[in-house]
Amino acid sequence: MNLSLLRQACCILVSLFLFIACNQSRHIISSHAEKDREFSQLRGKKIDQLLLAAGGVLGKAYRLGSAGPRAFDCSGLTRFVFDKINMTLPRKAKDQAETGTAIPLKLVREGDLLFFGHRRVHHVAIVSKVKRGNIYITHATTSRGVVEEKLEDSEYWSSKLKMARRVIM
Repeated sequence: MNLSLLRQACCILVSLFLFIACNQSRHIISSHAEKDREFSQLRGKKIDQLLLAAGGVLGKAYRLGSAGPRAFDCSGLTRFVFDKINMTLPRKAKDQAETGTAIPLKLVREGDLLFFGHRRVHHVAIVSKVKRGNIYITHATTSRGVVEEKLEDSEYWSSKLKMARRVIM
């Protein structure tokens, strides 16, 4: 009889311990979820500021070696708008192509960078929006200056796309 009571008491204690442990893990998970939500909101605000800065220079002239505010080359543009959100990028497109994390094209989102070239990277653009699978980019072109265009509509740029990178984590 004593052995039976001892078993029951052990079972109750183990059950109580497991209940407390499970209850504590829910607080840990919700704490992480809250931090993830805050982080996501902060990232969203940075991207909004970045795209606002990029939109503010649409129509500016192209000038090789220029980084704004009156004229830009491609990497000067990306560096200029990233400076607006207190993020420093290297000056050249080929060096910018080594920052952040490589991502598959199907996962690009606003604020990501796209890199173009033949054998090596020579051009960079900012993803300004993704709508129904279409990617819109803002970049500085030699012929039209700073423009926003749909990547899929440009056979020239679509054929030269090399990689996508996420810099704002």
